[in-house]
Amino acid sequence: MPRDEDYTRKKLERFLPIMRECAVKAVRESMDDYVKTAPKHRKTTTRSITRDHLVDHLRGELMLDPDVSIKDKNQTTYFELHGEFRVLAKLANEGGKVALNSNQASFAFQDNDDSDLFASEDLSEATNLYLAYVPNHMDPREPFVWVICPKAGGHHWRFEIDPPAVPAVVEITSAPPPDEGAEIVRVPAEKKTAEDSE
Repeated sequence: MPRDEDYTRKKLERFLPIMRECAVKAVRESMDDYVKTAPKHRKTTTRSITRDHLVDHLRGELMLDPDVSIKDKNQTTYFELHGEFRVLAKLANEGGKVALNSNQASFAFQDNDDSDLFASEDLSEATNLYLAYVPNHMDPREPFVWVICPKAGGHHWRFEIDPPAVPAVVEITSAPPPDEGAEIVRVPAEKKTAEDSE
């Protein structure tokens, strides 16, 4: 049985901001880099381009982390975290559904049970997770980014990786002038000595 949502959130806490940042960068780069050719591409090609950007950013950010192992198998990159989670980058829809390739590995990953396809000595009972970017139709440059724990026909749970908090904008105003009758205290400037001049 896959690990539960609360445990996963706590265990992956330090990775979540990195995952979100990589997903947002990938979406923006694919929009900017292929603005002229995107209309010519099939939907699956555009999805693959964005995923490749995402995988590249994740690899760059996580490759030296001692809690991360990166495995490339059958033209797919898996990020293994803490020896407990196997993460795959995907596009998802608003309902948390990802498009699956019609192959045994995709269905086994989605089923999220122990499969010989993913068995390895260093990662025996891993929970499969999707790091999913979800299109934001109101602001395409700000995708929603989710962690999804899949199961056959859907998902066990999912949560959105929240954007970083934006500091509140505070208006800086000058202090009001003193009342006319208020006593103003003046601080005299210190006189320079001969030692200060040297």
